[in-house]
Amino acid sequence: MEVPRVVRRRLPDTAAVAAGGERKAGGPGWQPLSWLPTFCLAAISVASVVALCTRIGREGALDGALHEYYEQHPEEFRRRLQVAQASDEELREVIAEVSRGGPQAVLRHLDNEALLLRLSEKMGGVPDEVWAAAPPQLHEAARLGAAAAVAAALRVLPPTSSVDSVDERGMTALAIAAAHGHAEAVSSLLEARADPRSADGQGNSVLHFAAGYGRKAVCDVLRLHLGPSDAHRINALGQMAADVARVNRHDVVVLLGDLQPSSS
Repeated sequence: MEVPRVVRRRLPDTAAVAAGGERKAGGPGWQPLSWLPTFCLAAISVASVVALCTRIGREGALDGALHEYYEQHPEEFRRRLQVAQASDEELREVIAEVSRGGPQAVLRHLDNEALLLRLSEKMGGVPDEVWAAAPPQLHEAARLGAAAAVAAALRVLPPTSSVDSVDERGMTALAIAAAHGHAEAVSSLLEARADPRSADGQGNSVLHFAAGYGRKAVCDVLRLHLGPSDAHRINALGQMAADVARVNRHDVVVLLGDLQPSSS
């Protein structure tokens, strides 16, 4: 069975835990392209930034909050930008290019996700205050992985929703955070009473996702909330978490430790 890779802005396929292959995910707190408008502040006005965002058809809530934050805290923007430039020669060159070329120079880098991800990471991700001002949906916060994003999403969770609500793929926020390897987000969700034993429609538990994607830090967190019987649970394919980890060429002993089924 061919399984699509996990890529940025795409959630793990529920079948992905049953087959091997390299998987990638964005770092904690990274919103694809969300740093680009902020990046532009080094060279052009905020009004131009807003116009640029409209022109490229981006989501506005987080960007608007970022704009406002850095308008009010220009020294923080300069500090973060200096940190990014000091540790990355390529970023220094790109920032200099943007300073000279403005919006047109920015547009040349729109498709370079690796560069944008690195810029976000070097600048420290999205500030906590911005998440508070523009809370994401809970499942999106889990995918991003920033504890501040998860906390903001939980604060505005509608009364009719549950922390264990599933998305269109049948995944809870906890399963998404686990699959993406966001141990801090997993801890935050568990503190909010997320069910560590929840499973999707194919019977894949949170532990299946963590083990299948080789997320040791997440497995370490889950081990504090689960017991050996949970490691024996099987999915629709008859696989335990250890089986899924093995299929994906991960070290079962390292991942599951004392949860490893004795019969495996």
